[in-house]
Amino acid sequence: TLLITGALMLVGPLLTTALLVIPALFAEKGSGNISKYFSKTLILGAVGTLIGLIVSLLLDLPPSYVAAVIMFIISVFVARLNSL
Repeated sequence: TLLITGALMLVGPLLTTALLVIPALFAEKGSGNISKYFSKTLILGAVGTLIGLIVSLLLDLPPSYVAAVIMFIISVFVARLNSL
């Protein structure tokens, strides 16, 4: 909770909420049980944040916004794969 509180003060409430909610919303689709849901949320969040940080370094953009956009794109892609 201390990490989330610090992120709210540093980045802003809307962006922090997006980084927390986007992976959870898209991991919910197709998760049969709670352990799959948690693991999908963790993987989507970690991969999206890591790729977002790398892209932001390459493009010299703010990392938080890029991470949220990349996480959303990955989540939509994964949701489309799950629906096939």
